[in-house]
Amino acid sequence: MKQKIFIALYCLLSVFVITACSDDDENIRPVDPDELLFKVTELEASTTSYTFQIDVSSNRIPYLCLYVDKEVIDKIPRPELHNYLMEDLKKQAEAKGVAFEEYLGTISHRGSISKHTISNLLAGKMYELVLFGINGTEAAKKPHCHYFQTWKVDPISCNFDVQVDVSGKNPIIDVKPENKETQWYCCVIDRPTFDAAKAQGMNEALILQSYFSQELDYYLGMMAPDGNVTQEILDEVLAMLLRTGDQQLELSGSGILADTEYIWMGIAVYVTSDYELMFISDITMKSFKTKPAEMKETTFELEVDNIRQTKAHVKITPSDLKQVYVCRIEELNPTTEKMSPDELARHIVATNPWIQFEAQAHGVIEYENRGLIPGTKHCMVAFGYEGGICTKVARRDFDPAPPADPNTVEFEVETLNVTSDEISLKVTPSEESVYYIPLLYPASEDKEVIKGRLMSSWNQVLYQTQQQLNPYATIWTIIAQSAYLGTESMSYSDMIPGEKYTLMILTFNKEGICSDKDFRENFVTIPGLSSTTKVDGMKTFGIFNGDDEKGDIFGQPEATKGRAIIALSFSSTPDVKEAFSSSGFNEPTLDELDPNQLPDSEIISSNALNWSSMDARRPHMFLVADWGADLIAYSFGVNEKGERGTIARAQIPVPLQNNVGNIQDLKDLVDELNGKSASAFMKPEMPAWEKSKKEIDIRKCMGTRLDNDGQEVKVPLRPEEPKKMSMKQVWGKKFYLPVANPI
Repeated sequence: MKQKIFIALYCLLSVFVITACSDDDENIRPVDPDELLFKVTELEASTTSYTFQIDVSSNRIPYLCLYVDKEVIDKIPRPELHNYLMEDLKKQAEAKGVAFEEYLGTISHRGSISKHTISNLLAGKMYELVLFGINGTEAAKKPHCHYFQTWKVDPISCNFDVQVDVSGKNPIIDVKPENKETQWYCCVIDRPTFDAAKAQGMNEALILQSYFSQELDYYLGMMAPDGNVTQEILDEVLAMLLRTGDQQLELSGSGILADTEYIWMGIAVYVTSDYELMFISDITMKSFKTKPAEMKETTFELEVDNIRQTKAHVKITPSDLKQVYVCRIEELNPTTEKMSPDELARHIVATNPWIQFEAQAHGVIEYENRGLIPGTKHCMVAFGYEGGICTKVARRDFDPAPPADPNTVEFEVETLNVTSDEISLKVTPSEESVYYIPLLYPASEDKEVIKGRLMSSWNQVLYQTQQQLNPYATIWTIIAQSAYLGTESMSYSDMIPGEKYTLMILTFNKEGICSDKDFRENFVTIPGLSSTTKVDGMKTFGIFNGDDEKGDIFGQPEATKGRAIIALSFSSTPDVKEAFSSSGFNEPTLDELDPNQLPDSEIISSNALNWSSMDARRPHMFLVADWGADLIAYSFGVNEKGERGTIARAQIPVPLQNNVGNIQDLKDLVDELNGKSASAFMKPEMPAWEKSKKEIDIRKCMGTRLDNDGQEVKVPLRPEEPKKMSMKQVWGKKFYLPVANPI
């Protein structure tokens, strides 16, 4: 316990001053501290030290160099940082009984510093160097800051001897690490992906880190689909990803491309007690190239009939039913239409990073394609693919019927639901072959501005598509991907209570917007807020051990295992038609219970929480959370008019394992409520509150499709490290713990 207290206190000794002696006692003319420029170069880092070099633009101007615990400094607004540090140094001078200017003279520098080492640092800690010029007790207005971090574990020497055999069906990689006892991690990445990552500014370590994170997420998702990642599961996944000693690895699977250069990357690693992966050696890299794909004799018979505006009956029959192949229905543009079958197949492979996962032993495929673009030439393409194109390419072009006139289509609009925050519409066009977008926006906005934002956002998508995926994409490609055909139901969120909204339905042709004639000004007035509609008065029915539940109540034993189940009840006023609840982790820097700090509007508009419905007459919420979690409950009601009441907030008691109820009481309650909405459990969210943007987001104007399958019961994905409650340390008035200490 004493050691823990010492560490906690030591962490508060967070800012230090680098001092040096100066032999320059000559009188100098007045200086401007803001003229001094700095360049900091890292030389070396370890678990307890950091060595660096400082170059300055002038030897005449004195300056201070402090190093700071970043966790402390992050709480200080950047413009106030150097003033905050100067005030702290003033307190130190007072504590030493010397004048402030005299004290600054003893800790200041002039000129560059070729090498300086800061010692006695904490391992794995983030710090910040803060440098600024001074003139007497006057500090420069803008400091120069440089972040650095100590290692959590000291690096080691571990090179890898790597030999690759590509003569067989799959490449075989023999790996012999220099250090046989240390764990190591490796990945194999194709050269184009590697070069693209480097072009984006990633170094080899970041590429390895990104690859590891993706692999970790993939395997955790497979082994814990409900998000209940236990220590046992994490240990098992790490055992799959990390290796020790000499290894022989075989690359196999649809992800390996033929005739392609790959890069093997390996590094020694260390896993801390809190499961943080540390890279502790230099990276070893080895490149190799796979064999070209072996050509097969498989052919494909392509059939297309019953061609309409948006639909066609298609059938693909391979001569070898076991052949792995890719089949596509592609819309053609003036460039791709002129390509030969082989050129088009190579274009499809080059512009689809996931082509290897499309390649399957599909056998005979027969279905009605419902995704055709009216009036646009299409082609059906099929070719064998085993890491590369391995058969003759089959291609058949066809022409869907042209669309109806976008200028003549009529729309029927049905309002399905409207509340203070959301509205749902059902839109039925008179013609199913015309692309359209219904935009709902405040009546005070100009429709030409809204149209301009839509096309601007689509042009940005087009540019990104042309740069990253398909250089021959057109605006018609983006319209076909984004706009609607036929009857659609859609939902618009983040509405402004009490505001009038205009509905404008745009139709499109191949050049862009064709018509905006369906313009319904003041289409709807969003219901206001109700001061009387309430779902509040949270009470804790009980806290239960998830291990006792065993799936008997919620049917998901793996989701509740090792967790606490918290049952909460609420009170509702008679006018409540619908009741909703959610929960989130307590943010230490924000008082979520205070509407002045966290307004209702921000909770709703930020989409930081997932809301679940409750029985309006007997509202209950069931929450699965980690033991010791510090949580906040949120609830609100909606009345018959669609008016939302204020959002109630309440602190949920911290679940402790020594204070749990009888699991039978929970079962009896759920049986009594007897409803899926009442017996579904939720997850606590890790909300990232963001201030609402005043500018309209065109994506919100466009809305999203509703789920036609109805409401789904969500299985919680829990954070691995819930935030803990902590007590603030109160010091005596005469006690001063410095923030900036000279070294």
